[in-house]
Amino acid sequence: MDGKVMDFSKKPRAFVCYICGREYGTASLGIHQKRCAKRWEEEQALKPKKDRKPLPKAPAELQNIKGMSSADIDKFNNEAFDKYNTESLVPCQNCGRTFLEDRLVVHLRSCKPKDTNDVAMRKSMSKFNNSPLKSASSKAATINPRTLNNADATKTPNQL
Repeated sequence: MDGKVMDFSKKPRAFVCYICGREYGTASLGIHQKRCAKRWEEEQALKPKKDRKPLPKAPAELQNIKGMSSADIDKFNNEAFDKYNTESLVPCQNCGRTFLEDRLVVHLRSCKPKDTNDVAMRKSMSKFNNSPLKSASSKAATINPRTLNNADATKTPNQL
């Protein structure tokens, strides 16, 4: 090398697709969005009419992406991501997080409705987490039998 240092901070800026939430460069964003919109329409056509969603609306600045300042790109990306998050994803009725439709089904297996007893249970569990019994058992759980020498083998976890 001839002593030059590469400046990786000047990487190409990417733009967020308002339909799928992925990032693309300025040259490929338009091409991608046409295909992405077509794929959206095809996926929606497979659903019953009552479950179909319209194609999310494009951000206002979509036509002027070339020559945008860094602040304008950030503003555009935030707006595009918000559209993706609110119009493309489905919120969980229990916790409010948003997911792709097929991932929401998986999430709902473990996400339970919020219950007032849930808060009381967490508080009672926090008392257990701070007890001396837990600290002794957590020490026992961290002992690696491969690293014990013969002198350590006769000691209890509290003596280690």
